Order: sequence, then C-alpha cells, then structure tokens
Amino acid sequence: MNLAKQQWILPLIFLISYQFMNGQSIDIQTIDGQTKTIAPKETHLYHLTIRKDEFAFMRFEQQGTDIGIRVKDPDGELLMQFDTDNGKQGPELVHVIPNQDGVYQIEVQPLEEQKRKGNYTFHFDEKIKKADTYA
Repeated sequence: MNLAKQQWILPLIFLISYQFMNGQSIDIQTIDGQTKTIAPKETHLYHLTIRKDEFAFMRFEQQGTDIGIRVKDPDGELLMQFDTDNGKQGPELVHVIPNQDGVYQIEVQPLEEQKRKGNYTFHFDEKIKKADTYA
C-alpha cells in the first residue's frame, strides 16, 4: 500500500470510532461485510439515505448475540422492528420500505440481558427501485 493510501486510513478509523463512542450514526452502506462487536446494553446507530421509490434489503449475521433492529423514518417515528426467532446465531433479515425520501435511522441492540460481548456481520444486499405495477 502506498503512502498516499495509508494517510487516509487512520483518520477514517478514528472518525468511525469517535462516531460510535459519541452516539452518532454511520452510513450503513460503508460497513458492508464488516463484523462488529456489540456489548450488553450498547446500541449501534446507522443511517441509510433512501428515496420513497426504493427498497433496501440487508442482513445482520448474528454470532453469539441475539440482536434486534429498529428502523426509524426521517421524522424519528418507528417504522419497523426486526427480530427472528433464531437466538444468538443466524441472520436477521431487514428490509426498509420508506414512507418518504430521506435519512432513515437503523438501531442495533442486544435483546437479552447478556453478560458478554457478541458479534454480528453486516451485509448490504441491495437497494432497488420499486417496480411499476399495473392494475
């Protein structure tokens, strides 16, 4: 890796760490394929910019922790909640069907009173335009 590429990596890592520690959300598309560690009672905050005429599909692969995902619309109203009955292992499948254009908040939290940290790997599967339908 050349020096020019190395110079931006450390500030980016610092910025992401700072955002997590200060409760700021991170663009969820930037963590595709990453594994995150979540502690008991911790909340990870993400955001997704999406238009009303789009859908988004994503997956959180649970590894030793049972997580729940909440999606809030741009006005802060709860739009959807996700928690499948698969315990501490396996996928949480999430879809975002927006009710308006804007930035949607995605909250990830452990569901149970766990005593240890657990992991999840995030996969952003796709964001597609809604199909035209005919009556």
